[in-house]
Amino acid sequence: MIIINSIRNPKYNTNINPKYNTKINPKYNTKINPKYNTKINLKYNTKINPKYNTQINPKYNTQINPKYNTKINPKYNTKVNPKYNRELNPKYDKNFQGLFLFNLETKFSLYMIIIENIILLFNERDEFTNYGVQHNENGFLIYDLNQNLISHFESNGENGFNEFDLENKWISFIV
Repeated sequence: MIIINSIRNPKYNTNINPKYNTKINPKYNTKINPKYNTKINLKYNTKINPKYNTQINPKYNTQINPKYNTKINPKYNTKVNPKYNRELNPKYDKNFQGLFLFNLETKFSLYMIIIENIILLFNERDEFTNYGVQHNENGFLIYDLNQNLISHFESNGENGFNEFDLENKWISFIV
């Protein structure tokens, strides 16, 4: 079971909870909402759209694809696998430096580790579920393990992210 320190838990820390902090809530802050900010909207910014930028598309860039780059694949690299590296596992490391994903009702969903410009997502059973590639607007494009783009994380301006689906609907937040 993952126990999240109260400082990093939005149920107890209102500063990191978008329900109480409007600066990190895309419903109130248009700068962090891709519906209103074209810099972070995949439809309008080709630099962050993997259809037009092959550098951030794992189907064309094997360096960012865990299927081909074993350095970023937890199946082959135990250093990036929280099942084997307790420093990357919030169950064992109370000072876990990775990120936590919560749904909009503040229910924990996934934890993440960042390796250079790649983010690896794990469920509570420490299973590798998805990964992300950093784009040049301080966000990440999130892919399933078959290299399909499924969502995007955009900076909330305060050391966290908001997750949006491909239609730019806000679906979760990351602290």
